[in-house]
Amino acid sequence: MKNSSFILPFLIFFSMPSKAQLLSKHQWENRILLVFAEQADNSLFVKQLTHFQEDKVGLVDRDLVIYQIYEYQGTAPNRKELYAEEVEELRIKYQVAKGDFVVILIGKDGGEKLRKTNELLTRELLYATIDVMPMRRAEMRRKKND
Repeated sequence: MKNSSFILPFLIFFSMPSKAQLLSKHQWENRILLVFAEQADNSLFVKQLTHFQEDKVGLVDRDLVIYQIYEYQGTAPNRKELYAEEVEELRIKYQVAKGDFVVILIGKDGGEKLRKTNELLTRELLYATIDVMPMRRAEMRRKKND
């Protein structure tokens, strides 16, 4: 019975999704947009998501996935809820204070490529930033040749 007191915390710890895997599963496959806001009804947040969703074809063409991150919770691109620990890790890793509205573009290589704080990120700026990336240029050439 003594062993079960050791094993239970061990199992709980390792059954939780690895925080490091949250974004790394997209590496080399997707570009990531992290959209941080205090709450889902934040006016900038709503405008930002609406602005992005107006061109779903452009998002798909650029292999973009969107993470919606609120103060203590969030939503992954597959609509799966994020754990509070995952949200906190993202805030710490990308240095986003609670209550701030921040949009961050993460490239397929996992590096931060663009950040907007307390203002909307336009599709034009987003696409212009992505479309000059070497990997994106290669993707466009391949699509053109297909």
